[in-house]
Amino acid sequence: MPDNQIIKKDEKHKFTPLEKRFVKIYLLLTVFYSIVSVYLLNTPIDEWVFNLGQYNNQLLQWLPRAQYWLISRSPTEKK
Repeated sequence: MPDNQIIKKDEKHKFTPLEKRFVKIYLLLTVFYSIVSVYLLNTPIDEWVFNLGQYNNQLLQWLPRAQYWLISRSPTEKK
């Protein structure tokens, strides 16, 4: 085997800046999801963040007003 193909065991792999960024993002996401999972596991099921019945009622009350606002705020022709 030629000398240039021999892998030296004493060389350590150095991370590139992009790899360091991915490691940081991965660690932050891991911490975030672990906190969220602990919160959801320790919360009674009727108090979960995504209580869909209550969310749908609030959304249905808010959407018609938003549609009227968009219609009333439509751009007018310039004179």
